[in-house]
Amino acid sequence: MSTPHADVDDRLARVKLSSVIELGDLRVTGLVSELGARKVLDYLEAAGEVENHWGFTIGHEFARVDPGKVLEQAAGRGIRFVIPGDTEWPTSSRGCVPPAHCTTAAANPSDCGAGEG
Repeated sequence: MSTPHADVDDRLARVKLSSVIELGDLRVTGLVSELGARKVLDYLEAAGEVENHWGFTIGHEFARVDPGKVLEQAAGRGIRFVIPGDTEWPTSSRGCVPPAHCTTAAANPSDCGAGEG
């Protein structure tokens, strides 16, 4: 993991969301910004229990993701997931492709304009 400053539960929730949700899905990134990653993930995972719920399939996809293992495999390849609270988190999303990428998890802080003001 990147730094001890960011909340571990938040990092794991964001990694899990990023593993299933389409990159740049503004509905989810907006909810994460407003409610927090853990709350959004809990809701979507619970949707997997209700067969006629719009999030049923997504909820089942989350069941197959082990965020700890994702982080471990990423670290083995030199990839770090940077989230809000990490010192590397960019101060602006200028230059981030796509911009919504910076609201979930960024594998490479330089992709999101780290250090820009």
